[in-house]
Amino acid sequence: NAMFLTEESFFKTIANIVVENNFDYIEAIVFFCEENDLDIEEIIPLINRTMKEKIKVSAEDKGLVKREARLPI
Repeated sequence: NAMFLTEESFFKTIANIVVENNFDYIEAIVFFCEENDLDIEEIIPLINRTMKEKIKVSAEDKGLVKREARLPI
C-alpha cells in the first residue's frame, strides 16, 4: 500500500523497477500503480525532486514535453 511508503522507499522501489524491467521512470510508476491497484494521484505525494527530474527527462526523451536546454553533467 502506498500509504506505508516514504519518499525514499518509493524512490528505491521505482528505481528497482526501472532496472529490473528496463523501464523509464514513467513506465515504472505506471507499472507500480497497476500492480498495486493504485491511482496515479495516490502516489503523487511520494514523488521527490530527484524522481520529478527523472520523469521530466523520460517525458522529454519520449517527446511528450519540449526538451529544455541543460548543462552537460
